[in-house]
Amino acid sequence: MVPLLAMLLVLAPVLASSKDEVDVSALRFADLAGNEVSVETLVEDGPIILDFWATWCGPCKRAMPAWARLADAYAEDGVRLVPVSWDHPRM
Repeated sequence: MVPLLAMLLVLAPVLASSKDEVDVSALRFADLAGNEVSVETLVEDGPIILDFWATWCGPCKRAMPAWARLADAYAEDGVRLVPVSWDHPRM
């Protein structure tokens, strides 16, 4: 878990300095019940980890347990894992 967290800490400044900034608070998804959920609403309850994955993506599925462990490790701080299925035909 420590290597994953270290990797995230190393990549964060690189990603944050990107000229192609994206306002993720505007992202909207459908939950399992089909209701629209926005990132803006999700972060009202605390920090989240967005995990985009797809059933056809082997690396995505293999990473899920590590993301879940990371979220569990920081659950006391209010961090939640929000897996977002990106199931569409492979590009």
